[in-house]
Amino acid sequence: MIARVRRSAASSRPARLWRRSVAGRRAISSAAKPLPADRWNGVAETGSKAWAGLDAIAATDAAFSGPAFVEGARKAYEIIVSAFAKGDRDTLGRLLSADVFDGFAAEISGREARGESVESALVSIDSAVVDDARALPQSNSVTVRFTSKLITAAQPPGRGYRRQSQSGGEDRRFVDFRA
Repeated sequence: MIARVRRSAASSRPARLWRRSVAGRRAISSAAKPLPADRWNGVAETGSKAWAGLDAIAATDAAFSGPAFVEGARKAYEIIVSAFAKGDRDTLGRLLSADVFDGFAAEISGREARGESVESALVSIDSAVVDDARALPQSNSVTVRFTSKLITAAQPPGRGYRRQSQSGGEDRRFVDFRA
């Protein structure tokens, strides 16, 4: 799963939005300290576009921490997986963009119409890596790619659960967390 997560500097909700006004950005000065060569190890692939994007974000906000951001994105991912399984539209509505929420809500409505209930267990998040990062004029965008193991049990009306095991390896979904 790939998640686009932005975090609001003024928001009390962690890892939801990451946004700073242009006025809040600091200019990069020639006196700025050079960044350590291993600054994004474990967060993004060395030399990638994401690495350069994280540098651009860090240059505009000294408080930005890639590892802390990815940890917050992991927590948001867990919340979304759980809320989807429970059919919790309120939580999903607060975390997902309108177009992504519509897809989730349609699937929940379909399950409800069929009388199905679902249980889901996130076994593990095997990796969470920044796939893309950009410092934009009025906000910053960070895309995190998740590889996870998920067990889902769906119960049709009047029957026992049927179990499915899903791995996030090649089959990726995109989740865009809303501003």
